Parts: sequence; structure tokens; C-alpha cells
Amino acid sequence: MVEYAILYFLLFRGFFLTSRTQTPSRKALLYSLVLSVLYAISDEIHQTFVPTREGKIWDVVIDAFGISIMYIYMKKDVFRFKRIV
Repeated sequence: MVEYAILYFLLFRGFFLTSRTQTPSRKALLYSLVLSVLYAISDEIHQTFVPTREGKIWDVVIDAFGISIMYIYMKKDVFRFKRIV
């Protein structure tokens, strides 16, 4: 869960730094959210092909929960993160 929250933050940072605006946009928040959840889904699909692992929907839900916590936190305090990125 923590790893996916960090992934979300790093994706947001990447989208924000490549944008031409000085303020974080909703698009950067949403694109990061969508890509993080898609990566969590693809990771679980990949695990179904590994012999000693199994992909579970519940793991995607847990990962998405970590992503959504970071999304809510960043959406609330996005201007404070402008100094970090």
C-alpha cells in the first residue's frame, strides 16, 4: 500500500514538472491516479503468470486504497507540495 502511494506521488511529480503551468493541475492529479491503479492491476495480472505467486483482486483494492489516501492528501494540500516538487 505504501509503495503505491509513493508511486502516485512520483507520477504526480513527473506530470507536474513536465507541465508548463506553475500551479499543480487536476489533470496531473487524475492522470497519476489512473496510471497508478492501472499499474496495480497489471502487477496482479503479471503475478498470475509467476508459478509461486497468485494475483488477487483484494491486493488491487489494498493498493488502490493506498493510492486514494495519497490522492486525497495531495488534493487537499497540493499547494504545499509545490515547494517539494
